Amino acid sequence: MADLDPIQQAARDHFARQSANYGAKHILAAAVATLAMPPCARCVDVAAATGHTGLYLASLGHDVTLSDIAEPMKQPDLEWYFETAATPPANREAVIELVRNAPGEAREAFRLAEEAGKIIWWWSRLTLTARKE
Repeated sequence: MADLDPIQQAARDHFARQSANYGAKHILAAAVATLAMPPCARCVDVAAATGHTGLYLASLGHDVTLSDIAEPMKQPDLEWYFETAATPPANREAVIELVRNAPGEAREAFRLAEEAGKIIWWWSRLTLTARKE
């Protein structure tokens, strides 16, 4: 990761400490609804954190690129992502099977675990492109 200045480091550290609180509900849904966006707009979510807003925009049919410098960033429950993206049941099962069989190196790199019956993981940096087909 590129060297960060003190202000960037403070912002990264602040949001990394708050990451466990993200993903409970979409706090920007009302604000996003007021934007005059054309169908299938191209969007960039900078400082995306767990991807909450970007995934919400993708669920509306927009092409979204998300990025964040915060690390580590705890991701919300995998089921939250499935619901947000309206993932079909067959695809959910395929992803869950991949998670169950993830090699030790992947489990360690992403701190893949179960917490209170939920699949969680940590990304050191989120860069994700989301599109709803």
